[in-house]
Amino acid sequence: MAYVCELEVGSSLYIDNQDHQTIVTSILSGPGQQQQSSQIFSTGPWVTSPELFRTPQDVRIKLGTVQGEYYLQIVDNQICQTDGIPTSAHLQPLPLQQVLATPVPPMLPIQPIMGMMHGKNFNSRQGQWGDMQVMLEIRPTAAPTRGAFCPQCGTAVATTDRFCAACGQRL
Repeated sequence: MAYVCELEVGSSLYIDNQDHQTIVTSILSGPGQQQQSSQIFSTGPWVTSPELFRTPQDVRIKLGTVQGEYYLQIVDNQICQTDGIPTSAHLQPLPLQQVLATPVPPMLPIQPIMGMMHGKNFNSRQGQWGDMQVMLEIRPTAAPTRGAFCPQCGTAVATTDRFCAACGQRL
């Protein structure tokens, strides 16, 4: 189950635990634009709901997991692990609301195909890699099966789809 907190107008924080990983997604939105950044931490499964606190300098997350307590810090939309939560009279608990999932799954880093680049030199004048050719395989999309719909937005999906094409929900 995922949790969301609106830190301020146009700034939301999503916290989710999938398998043994905690995914923290920060979303900043304004008129005509949206920025999203995600960090994945190997914390193990949660045993308690996460807690969120605002300090004068940052926002802290407390996670109770089977491996112990983990603390995360958010400063200027940067998320990192930290030692704990300061004891202060200025510590403000922030409300978290349960949601089915984050609105957009986090993008995982692209892994380069090193074997294809081995022995090739990039030609900056021509903007290309030596004589390397890239082959794309295009597969036909399966037609939606009757009764298969995205649980998030209700769009018809194929049984072979892993994500909803309309909203990005993991299926």
